[in-house]
Amino acid sequence: MFTVKRAATAALALAALIGLGALVPNSSPTADPVLVSAEADPVTWKIRERIAKIAIEERNKPEDPPGSNNYPKHYQLNNNIVRPAEWCGVFVNWAWSQGGASKIPQMKAPKDKKGKVKHKEQGHYATYWQKWAKDTKRWKSTPSLGDAVVFGNYPDGKGHVALVVDVKFDKKGKATHVKTVEGNVGQKVTYFDKWRKISDIRGGEGKRKVSGFVSPV
Repeated sequence: MFTVKRAATAALALAALIGLGALVPNSSPTADPVLVSAEADPVTWKIRERIAKIAIEERNKPEDPPGSNNYPKHYQLNNNIVRPAEWCGVFVNWAWSQGGASKIPQMKAPKDKKGKVKHKEQGHYATYWQKWAKDTKRWKSTPSLGDAVVFGNYPDGKGHVALVVDVKFDKKGKATHVKTVEGNVGQKVTYFDKWRKISDIRGGEGKRKVSGFVSPV
C-alpha cells in the first residue's frame, strides 16, 4: 500500500514532467487523479503538511477542567469563536488558520432577514463543514493530507469533524485508511495514530459514518 507522502512525491514528479511538456496519463499508479491534481503544486502541498504537523503537535491538549468544554484557550482566535463549546470544529478551524488554509467556514452564526440567528450555519456546528464545502466546491469523497473529515450529514446535530493527517492507498490507488487528529474526543485533542479503515470509522455523539472530506486549499 502507498501512503499520502509517497503519493505526493509521485504527484510532484508528475508536475515536473508537465512543466517539461511530457505527456502524463489520466491515472497514477500511486494515487487517484484528485490527489495528484490537488498536490502537484508545491505551495498547496506545504499548506497541507503544515496543517497536519500543527494538528499532531496538539495531541493530548486537554479541556480545563475536564468535561467543561473549555478547550485550550489559544484555539479561540477571535470573539466570533465561542468558549466553552463543543469544540471539534473550533480545533479544525484553528489548525487550518495556523496552517494557511485559503478559505475557512465562518465561525459566527448569521441572521436571516427577520433577525433570527441561524445557529447551524457556522463552523462550531460540525456538519456545517459539509454544507460549506459543497457551497464552495471543496467537498470530496477522497481524503488528502490536511483535509477536514466530516462524520454525518448536514444538518445532523450529532456529527463530528476532524483532521486527516495521513492517508493509505491500495494498489489501485484507492484511499482506504486514514490517521486523524480530533478535538473534543475524550475531553482532549486525540491523535488516532493507527491506520483506521475509512468505512469503519465513526464519530460524534451519534457515532456517525464518514460522509466525506473538505479541502483546505
